[in-house]
Amino acid sequence: MKKTVLVLVLASVLAGGVFAQNGGLFDLKSGPTQQKGVLFVDLGYTIEYLRLGGFGIGAGWEQQINKNWTWVANAGFGTYKEDYVFFEISTLDFSLEANARFYIFGTALDKLFINAGLGFGYFSWKIEDESKAWGALNIPLYAGWKFVIAPGFVAEIDIGYRVGIGIIEPDSTGSSLVTGPDYGGLITGIRLGWAF
Repeated sequence: MKKTVLVLVLASVLAGGVFAQNGGLFDLKSGPTQQKGVLFVDLGYTIEYLRLGGFGIGAGWEQQINKNWTWVANAGFGTYKEDYVFFEISTLDFSLEANARFYIFGTALDKLFINAGLGFGYFSWKIEDESKAWGALNIPLYAGWKFVIAPGFVAEIDIGYRVGIGIIEPDSTGSSLVTGPDYGGLITGIRLGWAF
């Protein structure tokens, strides 16, 4: 199942060049007006939680401001449980971000972009009667490419770096079986969206 999803995503990304013609997304209509926004699903987030044996979903909205700029709001939620011989660990993950994007070729909602934003991430876990939580402000900086894969549909891949600033820190007592997440570091994204 996971391999099938990855193959479909890669095939749709590669096919993007076939459909992106003559100015890109604004020449392709999914409704009676030109497309100025994209509703998207973050496949990378979902695939990561499927890999862990849990459930995760990421989604968001991108809105055109002018021919070069858009703003993006996105959120993610994930949870999973892991069974050990004598106990069970359950986790909860939540994130919310607001971003500004600059499309280098002046084709907002299509082609190469750079992104900068500000967000909040929260992670908690529980083992038996013990629970802990972490939280951080984060600054995502990344670049990516949006492909038109069919009239009204887009795919996006990106890579970059996230800086995390801890604001909720767990105490040092209790179990060390679960360590806090690292909100900084390399980030990647795979998203599918519907433009309208």
